[in-house]
Amino acid sequence: MLNGWDVIGQRIVYAYPRREQLQVIAYDPEHKSSATLIDLPPAARYELTFSEDLASVLFTQMDRRASDIYQVRLSAL
Repeated sequence: MLNGWDVIGQRIVYAYPRREQLQVIAYDPEHKSSATLIDLPPAARYELTFSEDLASVLFTQMDRRASDIYQVRLSAL
C-alpha cells in the first residue's frame, strides 16, 4: 500500500490517521460498509502490505533512527 490506500480483493483498504494512531480501514463498495482492521502504533508508516485474504499486515515503524518490519495478524471481516 503506497500513498495510504490499496485495493485488496473486493475491498479498498486505506490508512487513516486517528488521534495518535494509524487506523487501517477496509471499505466494501458493494455493501457500502467499512470495518476497522487494526489500530497501528503512532510510529507506523503508511507503507503497508497485506496478505491477499486480509489476514495479516506487514508495516514499518520508525523508532529512534532505526526502523523495523512488523507482521500483525488481523481479525476476520
